[in-house]
Amino acid sequence: MLCCPGCVAHRDAGWTPETLLAVYGPMFQVADRAYFPALARAFPPPPRTPAQHIKPETYTWLKKSEFLSEFREQQLDFLKKYETSNNLKFWYALDPLVHNYNQNLIF
Repeated sequence: MLCCPGCVAHRDAGWTPETLLAVYGPMFQVADRAYFPALARAFPPPPRTPAQHIKPETYTWLKKSEFLSEFREQQLDFLKKYETSNNLKFWYALDPLVHNYNQNLIF
């Protein structure tokens, strides 16, 4: 876990290789790379939620967030692909932060 600044920051926050794989591993099912939302990230991450409808506000929140740009772009891509295909691989490739935000929107 000393290969990049993001891994080092995650390790220092309490992440283990197992938790990194649990959170970022599903991204590798649909993409060649997995991006961190930030170099330093709180531990533990929120849990993933069961698949659900993507609320439009989730797109807006993600676009305006201060997450790293590669993370935002990748997550927006996963959102679009999930909505158009309804393929659960794209749902689980979404970061738990995105799941948590989408689930907590109240209408």
